[in-house]
Amino acid sequence: MAADRKISHRMRLIHRDDRTEPGLWLADAVAWSARWALAADEPQWFNRVVDATTVYEAATGQLLVLNSDRGRSTEW
Repeated sequence: MAADRKISHRMRLIHRDDRTEPGLWLADAVAWSARWALAADEPQWFNRVVDATTVYEAATGQLLVLNSDRGRSTEW
């Protein structure tokens, strides 16, 4: 991208060790558990966090609710 002049050649990217970023752990846990609920029909992990979680569709900003038939909806 720098060679194509889409970003400055002075731009630097610093990778952080995710073990030192606890603020991201909850989002990772929710995403992982939602994926298992949808892809592997194993909702027991998502069921542990569902009452304390509000998940929004990244593309639309709409509330995302996982229902019992492994689908997505905007309501239970």
